Amino acid sequence: MTHLTAPLAEPYTPQELIDFEQLIFASNNPDHKIRLAARVALADFFREHGKTKCDLMMEVLDRRYSDKRPDA
Repeated sequence: MTHLTAPLAEPYTPQELIDFEQLIFASNNPDHKIRLAARVALADFFREHGKTKCDLMMEVLDRRYSDKRPDA
């Protein structure tokens, strides 16, 4: 018997995207302590979920916020 697998429509969960987005915003926080803690947490998130998943989530965030940037 052949084992078939179907790829997920989105390779990350909605909660993973929310967590990633919060870490991205926090890593740019003007408060030094928040920014450093977020960058450590973002590195841990990256190690746990992998580059590919994080790249895909970053693309989603780029599309979501590209029209809200002053240079857009």
